Amino acid sequence: MSGPPSANRRFVCDGCQAVLPYDPAQAGKPCRCGKCGKSLLIPNLDEQNDKPSQPEPPKFVELWCRVCDTRLVAKSEDSGKKAKCTDCGAVNVIPTPRKPEAPRVPAAMQGPQYDVWEVDKAPEPEKQRVAQPKLFPIYCRVCGTLMYAELKHVGGKLKCPDCGALTAVKEPPKEVEKKSPLVPDGEEYKLSAPPPTRQKVVPEYIERIKQEGQVAVAKEAEKLAAERPKMPPLPTLNGVLSMLVREPVITWWVGLSVGGTVVAWLLINSIPTASASGFAQMFALMCRIFGFLTGLMWYGPTAAILCAIVAESSEGHTKLYASPSPRFFECLMEMLHIGTTLSLSCIPGFAVMKFVPWEYSFAVGGGSFLIFFPVLLLSTFHQNTPMGIFSLRVWGSLVLRPAHWLLFYVESAIILAIGIAASMAILVMAREWLLGIVPVALATAFVYCRVLGRFAWWLAESLPVKEKPEIEPRYKRFA
Repeated sequence: MSGPPSANRRFVCDGCQAVLPYDPAQAGKPCRCGKCGKSLLIPNLDEQNDKPSQPEPPKFVELWCRVCDTRLVAKSEDSGKKAKCTDCGAVNVIPTPRKPEAPRVPAAMQGPQYDVWEVDKAPEPEKQRVAQPKLFPIYCRVCGTLMYAELKHVGGKLKCPDCGALTAVKEPPKEVEKKSPLVPDGEEYKLSAPPPTRQKVVPEYIERIKQEGQVAVAKEAEKLAAERPKMPPLPTLNGVLSMLVREPVITWWVGLSVGGTVVAWLLINSIPTASASGFAQMFALMCRIFGFLTGLMWYGPTAAILCAIVAESSEGHTKLYASPSPRFFECLMEMLHIGTTLSLSCIPGFAVMKFVPWEYSFAVGGGSFLIFFPVLLLSTFHQNTPMGIFSLRVWGSLVLRPAHWLLFYVESAIILAIGIAASMAILVMAREWLLGIVPVALATAFVYCRVLGRFAWWLAESLPVKEKPEIEPRYKRFA
């Protein structure tokens, strides 16, 4: 039974070299080329594959000159004759050409070939798998070439296609049945019941040690509560001088007074008179430069001790336990705290200076300093940054505790008035003691900061308790 022409087997027209389909059932019958119209006989490709045609002998033979190694070409029919080299003239004998070998056609190219299934004619994949012969691998015993054998070859021998050695075919190993990774129903893993816990018997001495530890902790808590500063009814009036008359505040006051006096002397001498000579002008310039540098170095420790007094006083301490560093570069944070709040609190005075006489602008500046400086400074302490000038807890206390703030404003006005009066008395009574204003101004600043710190303590204790922050601030300031 012949089927349709195979799509994988073709033959060539002798006239136009067109590729025509081949049907084994029509082999030997005449046909006509559809392209050029030439009459052809359909060849028998199976016979051609079974008996491969012998190649024609070569028409030419090549040789190389025995002297200069020039490549020469001669006809095969002239083999045995002599030929002269075209380059050096040497005589060479034309060799006999090699006999051409028949082409080796693989066994897979002979016999029936693979074909393509028609549409909807292919069997199911499961049937194809069952119809396929069961093959198992065999390795050549000589060259190790991989071969495949069937069950019918067991006990026989296979010939290696590479080296031709015979290899005995042994029975393949039995396939191990693959177990499913899934656990069958009813055989799932179950956790065993936990073993019964045994109540540990605690020795008596351990119980005694625990009780002694609890008693010690309770005593320590009572001791800390007893050592905690007791706030008087009016902390801004009672106990103000307890810190200022102790070390190291007195030492700081003396050292800063001496340094401030030197700075004031340099700044006073930096202003030359109208009739000053060239040397006096140079001396005034040097005093101005050194006065500025010395004043900057003096301002750092001054800001540090003022911030330390406020911070320690806000905890209710009667002594300055944490003395600040007098080094300039370690006081930059305190300089920013004091400088930022001082400049912001005096802005209203500078704003009205161009519109009213200087006496009124000075009064406005002093009033704005009294009102805004404590609020801004305590806000920066509470936020633990010089830029944190707005703290809701501090600014809100103006509404929650107006009486406390009113009392503090009255006390601060009295303290500043006393300091200004003492300075004016020195100017009026003894102008030669003009530099004595510096110790008076420092003492006034120390007292003001002490009262401000005590007021922060009083205000914090009266406000609702706030949760302790996760990160401890640099100083335990107004919290």
